[in-house]
Amino acid sequence: MSKINIRRLEKTGEKRRKKSTLNKYAPGKNKTNSFTRRSKKTIFKLTMSTMASMGILILQIALVCVVGYVVVHFYGQRLSNTGEAMTPVLDNGEVVLVDRLIYNAISPRRGHIVAFRPHGNEYANIAIRRVVAISGDTIQIIEGRIVVNDEEVVIPSLNEDDIEYAGLANYPITLRVNEFFVIGDNHQNSVDSRMPDVGVVRRSDLYGRIWFSIGENRRFVR
Repeated sequence: MSKINIRRLEKTGEKRRKKSTLNKYAPGKNKTNSFTRRSKKTIFKLTMSTMASMGILILQIALVCVVGYVVVHFYGQRLSNTGEAMTPVLDNGEVVLVDRLIYNAISPRRGHIVAFRPHGNEYANIAIRRVVAISGDTIQIIEGRIVVNDEEVVIPSLNEDDIEYAGLANYPITLRVNEFFVIGDNHQNSVDSRMPDVGVVRRSDLYGRIWFSIGENRRFVR
């Protein structure tokens, strides 16, 4: 090949390289590729942000569901009072709410209105009565009055009339650990710890504490 032809080829290659370099840095030439990369980054950021928002929303919904379940299951259990043992505080058929968690934290106290299953019988109706003596107390009904630890106990909600039937409490009863003595406010028409059918109530027999009435006269129950 002659020197002239070689020189021509070198000049042609040099022109092509210059043209390629100019095209590379020429404004507007790579806008499409740059825009595509920026779009992908923006879409990725939006997707991650959306996923994070959805995750937070799902957690919030799950938390609300859990709280709702706990409130309804442990504080909103409905129970219908049967009989007239608790009048006038609770009427026959009055619907109340039961706190089922409280006695996992504390023991029943004198004056609490509790729901329980007599002798823990799962097939027995849940009864509602008032606690008049707690673990460690010695209770006896003397001349129609409740005597606890040798002192007369007056519970304002109890019928003021003398208790005519002492039953098991005709003699001193010392309550062991986790045992409680209950009586209906309307003691003249109540089947309670005075009778063998009920006897002392064990903590394991408790269904919960009555705390609110949702009958016609909605109110806290004391």
